[in-house]
Amino acid sequence: MGELPASVRSLFWEGLAEEPDPDAHPDYLAIRVLEAGDEPAVRWLLNRYGHERIRAVVASGRLRPGHEAFWRRVLS
Repeated sequence: MGELPASVRSLFWEGLAEEPDPDAHPDYLAIRVLEAGDEPAVRWLLNRYGHERIRAVVASGRLRPGHEAFWRRVLS
């Protein structure tokens, strides 16, 4: 576990053998961070992938409705 910051790594509590690869699974990471992350985790996410990529994840309809509505407002 090395590439993810602690604020993001802590969101994967289900005992994964390896942490998710940020290059291979950006949407998976984005969804988890947007639904359960704190400010440092969200800041890392936006710096890593950029606002446009994260807006696309929010627009994909894969976040829970309350989270989707919140992030649409924040990122608009």
